[in-house]
Amino acid sequence: MLAVSSTVFQFEGNSRHLNISNHKLGSFTINLDERIIAPINMHKNSLFISAGESNPQQGKVVKVDGNDGRIIWSTKLPNISMTEPIVTRHLVIVGMGGKRMFAVNKGYSCHSPYEHGIVALYRKTGNIAWEHATRCQVMPTPAYVNHEILVPDGGGHFLSLNEKTGHLLWKTTISGWSAMSSPLLVNNQLYFGTDNSFTGKNYFYDINWKTHKVVWTKNYSHAQNLAEASPVLSHGIIYTAYMRIPPYGFLQIIRHLWRHEYMRYFTFQVVGMKAKTGDMVVNKTIYVKRLPPKTWIHQRLLDEKYYWTSWGITAIRKAAHFLGVPIHFSSMSDSDPKKAGIYDPPLTAWHRMIFVEPRLTHRLYALSDKTGRLLWTVHTGEDVSNPNIYNDKLYLVNSRGVLFTINPNNGNILSKTNLSTGSPGPADVLLSKKHLVVGGSSGKVVSVNLN
Repeated sequence: MLAVSSTVFQFEGNSRHLNISNHKLGSFTINLDERIIAPINMHKNSLFISAGESNPQQGKVVKVDGNDGRIIWSTKLPNISMTEPIVTRHLVIVGMGGKRMFAVNKGYSCHSPYEHGIVALYRKTGNIAWEHATRCQVMPTPAYVNHEILVPDGGGHFLSLNEKTGHLLWKTTISGWSAMSSPLLVNNQLYFGTDNSFTGKNYFYDINWKTHKVVWTKNYSHAQNLAEASPVLSHGIIYTAYMRIPPYGFLQIIRHLWRHEYMRYFTFQVVGMKAKTGDMVVNKTIYVKRLPPKTWIHQRLLDEKYYWTSWGITAIRKAAHFLGVPIHFSSMSDSDPKKAGIYDPPLTAWHRMIFVEPRLTHRLYALSDKTGRLLWTVHTGEDVSNPNIYNDKLYLVNSRGVLFTINPNNGNILSKTNLSTGSPGPADVLLSKKHLVVGGSSGKVVSVNLN
């Protein structure tokens, strides 16, 4: 049994991302009218759900009776919430913020008319207990240890807050920003990834929450989306995933044009690092996307890295910021899209296997945690969530709301059922005794009997 502790908590409850509770659930379907992105947390017989919408940008936290789906309380937030609710003895704690942030012109890109920060609500009533404002968004689910709220934000900081008051206890500077890579808690260590595509410094971190020190970092210079996948632990190895953008020199580009040879646009990588030292022990390419040279060049010119590092556009943006004039050059300045723009969902660890399901491949991959060897793969359709495993059966819901039941040992599909929830990611389903509960982009929360 995996259960939420009153003194320790992390994304999906444990370091393997097996989102399982021992409490009973009933069968029901409800609609919260706002998309659900993060995992649903179950405490005793109540479900705690964070949600949000982008037009207008707003969020809420809801407490639901797990027996019949009755809404006990619903509290509005001034911004979208994309974190799993942390449930403590008296409080429910979530992060706020969902707009894409960029580290170029550091600090400017976090300007937003919507509030960013962390909010605590009273568990019984839903009334707001305290708010801690941050300059940039808080999208990863914080870890909760010894009455401290521990989380990286989108502005280059790792924060520790007092659970009861929300006051800042300590803060450590980190490189880049954090998106959805929720801290993995192992003993006193917190592991997560960050992005800074414009400098090539995409770091994976190990921070000790007791000493407040960075224990080790590893830079993945050609990575994108390292800040998305929430890592897992398996037998002393930390696993994460990211998209790698292969570098090409000018002469290499000319040679590919001359020969009409396809070029690598990106690869999906799964890496395993020793928890104590950060030494890489597994580096597995599971997917390669290739493009014709002319298409590759066109896509690279539109790439956000080049767009946002253009000196001319940077100068205009800086001047506009100084004058307080809103300037929008692209759709990246718009509100959050309807579907979460996640490419590398969380991973899952089970027995001696690592499961990963990159959004663009439409496939679930099972790898050996010792060598990274591909054990099996199965087509599941587009997905931004990770699988869950219970009683030797693997469950996942894809972006169309189709529930797959799969044999995790060989990848054989046992059944498929349409739940009509919409995309549930980046988070897996919650399994509790004989029931499965999932919330999706449609705002629906569905609890079904596994039988």
